[in-house]
Amino acid sequence: MKSLVLFGAICLSLFITDTAMAVPSGYCAMENKEVTPEIGRIAKSMLGNPMGTCTPFTSASKNYTGCVEWHWDQKRGQHKGVTVYKECKPKCSR
Repeated sequence: MKSLVLFGAICLSLFITDTAMAVPSGYCAMENKEVTPEIGRIAKSMLGNPMGTCTPFTSASKNYTGCVEWHWDQKRGQHKGVTVYKECKPKCSR
């Protein structure tokens, strides 16, 4: 699963651990280009929360949730990070 990793600097990272959380219901992963400086600041402020905590927030009138979970990248290995998910509207099927 690809996930945005927000830890000081914004980067796209792949995380594969036993403790990876499921995407919260009604939310989906964001693309790196969607992360604004404000979203980055909010996510960084969540790093002190306990592992597994998901915190909803609003930025520019859009709903998001930031989840504290384990991330992994080549430079740092496994580390605590915040994954930000955007609210997704259900797709209609015919």
